[in-house]
Amino acid sequence: MAQQYPPQYPQYPPQYPPGYPPPSPQTSGTAIVSLLASISAFFLFPIIGSIVGIVAGNSAKNDIRSRPYQVSGEGMAQAGIVIGWIGLGIDLLACCAIVAMMAMGMAVPGIGICAGLGSGNTMSLP
Repeated sequence: MAQQYPPQYPQYPPQYPPGYPPPSPQTSGTAIVSLLASISAFFLFPIIGSIVGIVAGNSAKNDIRSRPYQVSGEGMAQAGIVIGWIGLGIDLLACCAIVAMMAMGMAVPGIGICAGLGSGNTMSLP
């Protein structure tokens, strides 16, 4: 009868020969996208940037956890998720405030200008 050997699993962390440092893990590109999209939500793309930041951050965290010694950037991905949720909350509050102001008959800055331009009227400065 043949002798059975235990199954070979990859070593974590991988072993490298003496004198050779292990390669540093590569930063996840998805984590970078998450952080940049979440930050851009405050300046350029309010709702879309937050959603992209949250989705990309969760995707990056899954990728980093599945390849632990090859990809890094979990903190960056987590920051993108947190900033994305904060941005989404601020956007929701702003929408609620605009709807409340319109319901009370108050003038909402910017809405009147857009409505006037949409109806073909021209706006002139005083």
